[in-house]
Amino acid sequence: MEREITDSESGLGVKLIISESPTRSQWEQAYEQAENVEKKRRRRKRRRKKRRKKRKEEEEEEEEEERGGGGGDPLPGLKWEP
Repeated sequence: MEREITDSESGLGVKLIISESPTRSQWEQAYEQAENVEKKRRRRKRRRKKRRKKRKEEEEEEEEEERGGGGGDPLPGLKWEP
């Protein structure tokens, strides 16, 4: 007889499908597996965040270069008359 056991206390959403009562080692393995999944998810999220930040900084640098750097008046002695 198979049963599906979900651990709702931990909030990790671990499911074990077993034919007898879970042993301590089965629970430990399930927790460990869920923790590893969560660690991988956090790591991916952190990497994505770093990539986005780096890409944004590069785009800002490119925009600044296109605008001509620091702004300022290129020829301070001359005035533009329409």
